[in-house]
Amino acid sequence: GCLIAVVIVKMIDPPPTNYLEDDVEDTCGAEYCPQETYLYNETLIVPPIPTNPAKILISLLLGLAILAFGISCAFLDSRMKEPTIGSERLSLSSHFKSIKQSFQDPKLQLAAPLTLFIGLEQGFIMGDFTEAYVVCALGGASTVGLSFLSFALLQAVAGVTLSMLLRHIRRYFVVAVGFAFHACLLLALITWRPAGDDPALFNVISAAWGVCNAIWETLIYTLLLGLYPASWQGPLSTSLFWKWLGLFLALGLHGLVCTRLRVLGLASMLLLSVVPYTWLEIRLAKRGKCLAPL
Repeated sequence: GCLIAVVIVKMIDPPPTNYLEDDVEDTCGAEYCPQETYLYNETLIVPPIPTNPAKILISLLLGLAILAFGISCAFLDSRMKEPTIGSERLSLSSHFKSIKQSFQDPKLQLAAPLTLFIGLEQGFIMGDFTEAYVVCALGGASTVGLSFLSFALLQAVAGVTLSMLLRHIRRYFVVAVGFAFHACLLLALITWRPAGDDPALFNVISAAWGVCNAIWETLIYTLLLGLYPASWQGPLSTSLFWKWLGLFLALGLHGLVCTRLRVLGLASMLLLSVVPYTWLEIRLAKRGKCLAPL
């Protein structure tokens, strides 16, 4: 999907607007403040894509979404369409009861901060990083597409690789590696002064962020399916609630505070979420809960 978007945007993307390198280093990156930067950086004033090509792109993506929905409905497994019988049939009240019990589950409460952080960091890479680093320093919509393509590609590769590695290594070791890797990325975003003369570096950071995102999501989903193999619907619903809440907060607060404060807040949330989750993984390991084969 990202590859298709990159090709389409590349075909309709106009040449980027010229900008001064000194202005980029002074106003982009961690120094970026939305209410102030628009007064100095003209690359943020001009729309990345003209109106007509933007309408074409939106129409094409909407058509692909409708096509995907139609294919999913047409080729849905027939066993999923058949109504269950007897005790296997769950009423609406049973679903709500399962979700309520999931919110009260101590294990899921320890994992909830990390799930919330997943939504926050995804919102940051989609909103703040794209605007404060990529568009501010490079300009143009094609640069955004390449950034997301790097993010998606490395996330897919890391997700597949990590799912196999979890069969052979302790899960809390993966938590430690993910924490160190993500903390280094946040430190780099604080100290880095982005410049337009090295566009490949932006894609490297996006790709590294995709690896971190794959680590956290793989850990959370294997935890849910490992602890609740037969009743995963309720736990998955609560997990998605916290994730989308974090995404809502990240995108809803976008543009209200400077990027430096956003990165520092994200770093604080990383620490506050990893500590209880690591404790949960250690407790499960001591009790002999094996989640690796998932």
